[in-house]
Amino acid sequence: MAAVPGSKIVLDSAPTSAILELLGLQNAVAASYKFFEVTSPCMQQLLSGLPRIAQKFNKRRLTRRVAYDIGNTDLQWTFTTYGMNDAHSFSVNPESASDMLGKAEWIKFVAAFFNKEAEANKIFAGIEERYNAAKHTSTTSTTKKTVGFARYNKVANGTIIGWTIDQPQAWMAQGLADAGLDVHNQDIAAFSDIDSFNKATSKWNVLIDLSMEPLAHGGAKVPEWDNLVDGYKVGDTQARKSGSEALYLSDKSIYRSDLISSYRNATDYNEHLQIQVDALLQDLNKLATADSGATDTKWYRNLPNQGGINWVSAADCKN
Repeated sequence: MAAVPGSKIVLDSAPTSAILELLGLQNAVAASYKFFEVTSPCMQQLLSGLPRIAQKFNKRRLTRRVAYDIGNTDLQWTFTTYGMNDAHSFSVNPESASDMLGKAEWIKFVAAFFNKEAEANKIFAGIEERYNAAKHTSTTSTTKKTVGFARYNKVANGTIIGWTIDQPQAWMAQGLADAGLDVHNQDIAAFSDIDSFNKATSKWNVLIDLSMEPLAHGGAKVPEWDNLVDGYKVGDTQARKSGSEALYLSDKSIYRSDLISSYRNATDYNEHLQIQVDALLQDLNKLATADSGATDTKWYRNLPNQGGINWVSAADCKN
């Protein structure tokens, strides 16, 4: 590994991008992976003027691992979310954490490469304090709603071929529970007809949508309310024959985590939300307590209330 502190690193990790911003270390980025995209306007601006590095995959292994072709340049190392097989790459992947605060602790790992441990510990302590305060607030609430994750599956010609109930990762399940929500936590289930899907989800108060829709925003796949009306057959009397309207529809509580997105298919969910779990829990608290759908969240977009996307670009950088 190159000598610490880092000054010329390659970026291919959205959470690392957020961490560097939190630590004020953006200027340590000297290059990025060719197709790497971020949501932060100022990081977009920075990366637009830096070299792009090619990525190489080793297909001979059972697990594809990645190397970065930094060759004989004076670049030091790469932060990536992928598996690596070269000595100058380091994985930063908060998704691998088992709990919410464990995600935030990744800031300590990155900070060690820059001799910024003291700053990282201070930032983490603030996140931890705010998280525990938000958790305490949720435990005083008498509200108890059920939340689940789902998606409709659409092929290229627009035909919907089924519906799926997904399961949250362990850290998300913990965050939802800390917000006072009951988490639908059974095996992943696939449905070929809408009636079976409706029956399985009719008692959910909150649905977090994971569907993918190709829309005309630089290739970003971000469904709008009209897409979900078609995807989940909202208002289709025949489709609702198995029971009354789902609670998440009557409560106007369908959300997506793409409220802050870039035109090049990046979301702040994969950046700052991965580290700033205190703000994430505050969002989840709002999902748990809102009547007729929360509309004042930081990252979660309410679709029944026609919540639009905050599209950001380098032009929005205020520095």
